[in-house]
Amino acid sequence: MKSKGKITGILFFTALLLSVLYISLFSDTEAGNKVLSIELTGNNHLSIENYIKFAKLDKISDYKYLSLPVIKDRLEKHPYISKADVKFSSKDVVTVNVHEKIFQAVILSNGENYLITENFDVLPLLPFTKNIELPLIANPKLSAKLKLFNKWNDNEIITAFKIIDAAKLTNLDMFAGLSEIDMRDGKEIVISMTDLECPVVFGRGSEVQKIVYFDSIWSRLQNNKSALSNLNYVDLRFDKLIYLGMNESEPVEQENQG
Repeated sequence: MKSKGKITGILFFTALLLSVLYISLFSDTEAGNKVLSIELTGNNHLSIENYIKFAKLDKISDYKYLSLPVIKDRLEKHPYISKADVKFSSKDVVTVNVHEKIFQAVILSNGENYLITENFDVLPLLPFTKNIELPLIANPKLSAKLKLFNKWNDNEIITAFKIIDAAKLTNLDMFAGLSEIDMRDGKEIVISMTDLECPVVFGRGSEVQKIVYFDSIWSRLQNNKSALSNLNYVDLRFDKLIYLGMNESEPVEQENQG
C-alpha cells in the first residue's frame, strides 16, 4: 500500500510540474491574447521583412495558429540569429527582439563568399545582407572544403583571427582600415589596408607583435601624404624591423622597432 501511495504521489507531482510548465509557456495565448501583429527589432544585417519572410510570419491569415514558442523557434532557425526574445506587448501585439550573431570576417574560398562568426561558425553570406564592414580572409589553405554551419577553427583561421583581434585591440581606426588578409594558400600572408594603395607583406608568426609595430608606422603614414604616394610596399617579416619600399626616386627606408 505504501509503495502505491508513493507512486501516486510521484505521478501527481509530475502532472503538476507539467501543468505549471504548460501554463508558463502558453499562458499568454490561453489568457485570450491573439496574435494580430508582430513587431521586430534588433535587426542590423537584414531587414525586418527578410527575417519575417524566412520565419513564415508574413501571412497575417496564419497568425491565428501562432504562439510565442512557435514564433521564437522559427526565428531562431535563421542562420544570422542567435536568440529571439518574444513577448506580448499588448493583448494582440507580439514584440520580438532578435540578437544577431557576431561576425568576425568574410571568407573567400574557391570563388565563394562565407561569413564566419567569432565562435568559428561558417555561415552563408545571404543576399541583401547589409552593414558587413568586415575584413576579407582570402585564399585560406584548407585541409577540407568549408561546410556551412560547421566550425572552422584550424591553424589557418586562428592565425587570421589573431591578426583581426590584434588590430581591433591596438587601434580601432587601423582595424577599420583592414580590408583583406590574403592567406595565399599557406604562403606568406599579405594584408591590404583601405588607406594604403600598396600591399603589406605580413609573413607568418608573431601576429600580435607585428600589428603593434605596424600601428606605429601606419599612424605616421596617415599624416604624411607624400610618403604614402611614394610607397610601394611595407614588409613586416623582419624581427623588430619594418621595411618601407619606396619608388625608385626614393630610398628604401628601414624602421627600427627595437
